[in-house]
Amino acid sequence: MTDVVTPPTSPVSRERSKEIKRRSVISAARQARVLSRAELTELTGLSPATLTPLVRDLIAEGYLLERGPGASRAGRPRAILEFNPRAELVAAVALEPTRISCEIADSDGAVIAHRSVRRTGDIVDLICTAVPELAGPGLPALRGVAIAAPGVSTGGAVRLAPSVGLVEARPVGESVQRRLGVPVVIDNDVNLMAAGEHAAGAGADVADLLLLHVADGIGAGLVLDGQVRRGSGGAAGEVGFLPLDPADRGHDGVGPFEARWSESAVAERVVA
Repeated sequence: MTDVVTPPTSPVSRERSKEIKRRSVISAARQARVLSRAELTELTGLSPATLTPLVRDLIAEGYLLERGPGASRAGRPRAILEFNPRAELVAAVALEPTRISCEIADSDGAVIAHRSVRRTGDIVDLICTAVPELAGPGLPALRGVAIAAPGVSTGGAVRLAPSVGLVEARPVGESVQRRLGVPVVIDNDVNLMAAGEHAAGAGADVADLLLLHVADGIGAGLVLDGQVRRGSGGAAGEVGFLPLDPADRGHDGVGPFEARWSESAVAERVVA
């Protein structure tokens, strides 16, 4: 009696395989910006039979725009496709002492809308009102929100941010995510500055950097081996709590170093 050999099953599900191919088409279109279906076939390596339904879906979702026929050496003109960076939008929100600043950016990173709103009432209510209003008709394309907070952020909860009224831990990220229905990332504002400088700024060519930010508060962002380091309690960059006097541990969530050397503290001494 011979054994029946069962052909091995693919470790990649049909849905996952389709998503990989879909992302491949989006990536190729993003790189080329304007291209024909034939060029998309060459760039992705996908057959026309596989590519046709993917392109049809991406046109319906707004990722690809049909721009009519283009030039052709022979035969009928080729239909031209254009990548649409506004098919996916993200919101960036900065919590500040007297206001919140909100920006909407497309998938190229281009800011397409900006607004500052005076900080009154509840912060979560303010964010969940400002973001949809600023996104406007593009709200269905919103894929996520990033919130920069001048305090310690762990697991989406913010604490030690007295300048924005958050001294005790509050799950701001979770609350905004639940109400807006999109993923929310919330982190210390200086950590996000350090990540930005490392990704596309002054620290783009180094693996390790320290960013010191002096404003109404004082904070630091630390990048080691290309990764933002937050410390076991999320407070690795809270240099505002550096002690100046063994007996002084700060008060009302403000550290002794920040209480003496922040912009507002220096200004008060100058005025005095």
